[in-house]
Amino acid sequence: MTSPPQRTLQSGLLEKWYSDHFTALVNFLRARFGIGPPDPEDIAQKTFTQILGKVDFQSVTNPRAYLWRVAHNLMVSEHRAIGAADRGVGNLTAITNVDEGYLLVPERVLEAKAQMQTALTVIGEMPERRRDVLILVRVDGLTLRETASRLGISSAAVSKHLAKATETLYNALVEKEIDSNDG
Repeated sequence: MTSPPQRTLQSGLLEKWYSDHFTALVNFLRARFGIGPPDPEDIAQKTFTQILGKVDFQSVTNPRAYLWRVAHNLMVSEHRAIGAADRGVGNLTAITNVDEGYLLVPERVLEAKAQMQTALTVIGEMPERRRDVLILVRVDGLTLRETASRLGISSAAVSKHLAKATETLYNALVEKEIDSNDG
């Protein structure tokens, strides 16, 4: 696991990448793939969510190229999934890469319950607007644009709230994992 100072540095670099590249990334996706579905803002957001905790931001020499590649790959995957669903494919296991051998053993159930409790606690402690954005996008499945319209804020504000909520949840779950491994 990364140390707290390293996570702080990573978080700062992620925020910089987000502020420097999010709008241009959305414009790239819109120009390349159209207005959706899937929504270019959602794919751009997913790009940042996907790399969170998986990338050493300091080692990436060209953040723009890296983000564009990840976003492009996500968009292509989303289009494939939509195409498969449109063709009536009932089982998307091969596309979503779900492990059919995953067993619900007691340890996994307890771990999942602990993670859920941590997540619910963190979400409950979030500022109301951030919590609303997270729930509308991740639970109710609204697009960034729909969420912005419903809450009367800009799509950029929705993206920032969602990024911060995701980062907060990630950090809390990582911290919980560290604590459980130490104990």
